[in-house]
Amino acid sequence: MNQGHTKWMEEVWNQREKNNLKRRFSKTWYHLTVKNVFVGGIKEDSEGHHLRDYFKQYGKIEVIEIVTD
Repeated sequence: MNQGHTKWMEEVWNQREKNNLKRRFSKTWYHLTVKNVFVGGIKEDSEGHHLRDYFKQYGKIEVIEIVTD
C-alpha cells in the first residue's frame, strides 16, 4: 500500500468515527430532562404565559418564575 492510499484510509476512518459519535449523541439528546433554564434579556413587561407559549414546543413546563431586579 502506498502512503497516499494509507492517508486516504485514515481520513475515511476518522470521518466515519466522527459520524458515529454524532449519531450516538444526537439520539440521546432528546431523552435529556432539564430541570431549570435561565433566560436573560427578556422584556420587562414579559409575562409567564408569553414564555410558556414559546417554550412549550420543547416539552412540558411545570413552573415559570420571572425574577426582576
